[in-house]
Amino acid sequence: MKSARRAGLALLVTMPLSTCVLLASAHGQDVTGGVQAPSSPLAGGTEYGVPAAVSQRPVVSELSIPRSAPAGKPPRLVLRIDEKGVGTIDAQVTVISLSTHRPVITVNMGWVHTGRTLTVSW
Repeated sequence: MKSARRAGLALLVTMPLSTCVLLASAHGQDVTGGVQAPSSPLAGGTEYGVPAAVSQRPVVSELSIPRSAPAGKPPRLVLRIDEKGVGTIDAQVTVISLSTHRPVITVNMGWVHTGRTLTVSW
């Protein structure tokens, strides 16, 4: 008698599950729950074989530094950084020794506006 109840219970449990799967496949839906990718051209992502748009990097458009400087405090450095479509950048100036190829002085200027003349404060 117990085995008949278990068989009936198993049938009652599996019947609704198989009915759901049949209904989902009858409606043409994916059983895994996935969705179809958008077909509009502005859907995002990249397409194979199409070159991705490369963003422009900041460019030092002006740089002014004296040819010689006395020993002690570093000379005054004036520069201008430009980048199309960007209002501010995080700037850092590093002076590298020509003999050792190692940084001598590094100044973190923080967030500065592009398209303006800047003076480095040592």
